[in-house]
Amino acid sequence: MSEESSLIINSIHYFSNNKEWLFSGAGIVLLSGVAKVVINRNKKQNETPTFSNTINLINTNSIEPNASSSASKPSTELVKDEDFYKNTTKILIVDDEIKFKLPKIFKSAGWVHSKLIKDIDNLDHPDVKEADILFIDVQGVGVSLGFKDEGLGLVEALKEKYPSKKVIIYSVVSQGDRFHNAFNVCDGQLSKDADPYQFQRVLEKFAFSELNHE
Repeated sequence: MSEESSLIINSIHYFSNNKEWLFSGAGIVLLSGVAKVVINRNKKQNETPTFSNTINLINTNSIEPNASSSASKPSTELVKDEDFYKNTTKILIVDDEIKFKLPKIFKSAGWVHSKLIKDIDNLDHPDVKEADILFIDVQGVGVSLGFKDEGLGLVEALKEKYPSKKVIIYSVVSQGDRFHNAFNVCDGQLSKDADPYQFQRVLEKFAFSELNHE
């Protein structure tokens, strides 16, 4: 039995045995005081949250916002499309003719990292190490490293040191040592006076190789 119920029952028994006193001024005051005590206690119980309600409130405030934020969180997965490879592929052209227009052709097609140097004097040169695809002229290059076969010797050395890099040979001369090992180890061959479109197609073939196998 609750404290309020006991108080009410005891008050009823007392008042029933003291009816005359009940209707006196003191009795009315006492009766009013008892009623206020009961009303105030009930009011406090209704206003005070229970432990389970408190837990539910915490769960509502802490879990639901996190769930909604995670659901709306944008995906950070990297999309490797053609634009991605055009912006990340490093292209190095080795040609003693510094006015050769191949870098301009590539950049106009959207290939951001395209550079031409006259020769390579060190296989560990930063430009060589960073390059993904190299275009090597047969004549006039490789001289700095003393290759007697010039560009062909350079191509062979590059493929031996960096087998994962793509190396394309090109030359304006159609005649030459077609049995040189450089033609076996290189990844492609072009005539120097080939149409720009042909150079772009070779570049796309190797730069987009991962896309083509998806």
